[in-house]
Amino acid sequence: MIAFIESVVNQFGGRLAGSSAEKAAQQYVRDCFETIGASAEIQPFTAALTAKFVALKLFTVVYFISLGLYWLSVPGAAILALVNGILFVGHFLTYRNWLDFLFPQMESSNVEATLEPQGEVIRTILVAGHIDSVREFQWWYHLKNFGGILTIVAGALFVLQGIVLLLVWLIGSAWGDIAWLVLAVLSPATFTMYAMHGKQVVDGAMDNLTGVAVAVEMAKVFADETQPGKSKLKHTRLRLVSFGSEECGLRGSNAYAMRNKEQLLRENALLVNIDTIKDAEHLTILKSEINTRVKYDKALVAAINQAFVDCGVPVKQVNLSVGATDGSAFGIHKLPAISIIGMNASAFDPCYHTRLDKLENLNPQALETFKGVLINFIEGWDSGKYKA
Repeated sequence: MIAFIESVVNQFGGRLAGSSAEKAAQQYVRDCFETIGASAEIQPFTAALTAKFVALKLFTVVYFISLGLYWLSVPGAAILALVNGILFVGHFLTYRNWLDFLFPQMESSNVEATLEPQGEVIRTILVAGHIDSVREFQWWYHLKNFGGILTIVAGALFVLQGIVLLLVWLIGSAWGDIAWLVLAVLSPATFTMYAMHGKQVVDGAMDNLTGVAVAVEMAKVFADETQPGKSKLKHTRLRLVSFGSEECGLRGSNAYAMRNKEQLLRENALLVNIDTIKDAEHLTILKSEINTRVKYDKALVAAINQAFVDCGVPVKQVNLSVGATDGSAFGIHKLPAISIIGMNASAFDPCYHTRLDKLENLNPQALETFKGVLINFIEGWDSGKYKA
């Protein structure tokens, strides 16, 4: 797995969503699957790949326009700020992509490989990660925890500005000018949203070549060398997926879920999504993802948790409070999924979305430990030991 990650980084470097580097890396992943003996294909899709983050510039500009409009028309400022906050929540915060129509469609792709079981197909399990990496969140690198705090403050300002100005308008309070002053004093924090990204596209060795590496490794583990296209499993079809364009709003997983939803339901399919396996001590099962409002099925969480217990591997369960994983896209489309990460979800990690996301900062033992658990879970899911 480490060799796979190193090979992708050395050949393709950072892999921005929709870039030629992402495209070439997906072709490489497909070739890896085919070399192993899996039937693999590239599934292209189009989406507004720039919409999620370029929209932050719009939200920031409107925030300042609302501040200025306050002195001409409090009702006008309140209405504009409310609309801005609602669109920020709907488009950016909850990953519902409301403003996509304003942005051009661009091409990306997913890679899917399939291994059929030895006997009758009763269920399907997908093991997936995403191939793309992100432009560096420059304030998180340069300012560390403080940069993260400023980003949270900026998001809160987009939401609260409309509420505060609405109250000033409706109540006609004398503290209106003081409220405006607070919004103005805090306004420089919004620059972390306006100019969130630096120029550098990070390696993404951990986020999320680890997920794709695990998917490729599962193909190696379960492929039947005597029968191309077959696995060693008895009744479980194994699909290995490399999603594209996750970092710009779960675009690949959303496209995959939309394209294959009916088939996945017919196949009784379960997604095991893997994202950022960095530290063995922080292996974590997500119970929910707060931004996307997705809750994972408790029985599925319990099943994968039992696989960890049976392997003697400590694991946490958390509600993800910042960001989202590709598991959310399946959850939004009402498709069974679980999502697993291997990074501290309760504190800022300096490697997350910065130039420090390099192979040398990855603990190889985290991948090996998780590999054993996942093999155990897949075999147990096939035999019926683990079920929901």
